[in-house]
Amino acid sequence: MSGLSADVSTAGGESLSDKPPSCVSLDAEEPPGTKPFSCGHGQWRDWHWQMRNRVRNFNHFQKLFPTVSVVAGMTRAMRSFPMAITPYYASLIGSWDGSDPVYRMCVPHGDEMINPPFLEDDPLGEDGHMPVPGLVHRYGDRALLISTTMCASYCRHCTRKRVAGHVESVISACHLSGAVEYLRAHPEIKDVVVSGGDPMTLATQVLDTILTAVRSVPSVDVIRIGTRTPVVMPMRITDELTAMLRKHHP
Repeated sequence: MSGLSADVSTAGGESLSDKPPSCVSLDAEEPPGTKPFSCGHGQWRDWHWQMRNRVRNFNHFQKLFPTVSVVAGMTRAMRSFPMAITPYYASLIGSWDGSDPVYRMCVPHGDEMINPPFLEDDPLGEDGHMPVPGLVHRYGDRALLISTTMCASYCRHCTRKRVAGHVESVISACHLSGAVEYLRAHPEIKDVVVSGGDPMTLATQVLDTILTAVRSVPSVDVIRIGTRTPVVMPMRITDELTAMLRKHHP
């Protein structure tokens, strides 16, 4: 069966409340010293606002979370691997002692700098299976399209830390065209995963352009979208987005 599906990794089943506590404070429990985000209800529900107000650097982190202990190596990890945390995702952190799973997933830690010889920057061997820029072809019947290097929140365990977030960019028209040509030349590829980065961070019309290009290849049956946006920034799932995705069903 052919189709368009969302390949969604989640860290829980949290729902988006109608009146998020983070319009008052970043954290629902308001840990002592945490400074509030100044935002209105409409801003909080706007995914563009969430993207613009991501926690991106150490100074911003300290300003928002002055009571959080800075663990050894945190600043060095931030310099080596980009950090981004949406206000919404930060509001889900229940404990600031380093034990909270959301905290550990998105706040840099010195352990990230441990680099024994057996570890590789490209653990899945994607660079060696990239016949054209932006397209990974490791398995016979499927391929992976790197649509962007940007995520709403950067996971500390990401297998693409070598590229994700260092420069936030989108696949060029030239590289997209090259990927489509490769797909047409390899009709054995039935399944294409549009990944990144996170494709859902792209403007709807840009994502539409990418999906249209992939869907134009007759031999492609299934298009999947690799995203964590429903977890880290559920405001992105708008009527406009779902209407656009619906166009690309078979």
